Amino acid sequence: MKTLLALVLVGVSSFALADEVKTAAAQPVVEQYDYSTNLDIARVISLSTLPNVCEVVPATMTYEDHQGQRHTIEYRAMGDGCSQADHYRSLGCCSRARSACLRSTPQR
Repeated sequence: MKTLLALVLVGVSSFALADEVKTAAAQPVVEQYDYSTNLDIARVISLSTLPNVCEVVPATMTYEDHQGQRHTIEYRAMGDGCSQADHYRSLGCCSRARSACLRSTPQR
């Protein structure tokens, strides 16, 4: 009886382990982006939604390269909650230099 129980437990655990391996293989590897990363983007599949905060937050992009391979990268982006004054402050602009910031900063 103990032998039969041991065999059943081994069989069930091997199926559970096989299922975990399939799940891990199905999840894409998330690459960390930095400025030296060469990107080959043929088509953007998805972009993460940026939170409504005025700070740097993690973001992800999933894309397909020209060979048809899917990639997911994680990068840092400014949240969508900044006002124009916050934007100037993040650039280090004061009120006297605001016109200079306007000339050097691309407008949305």
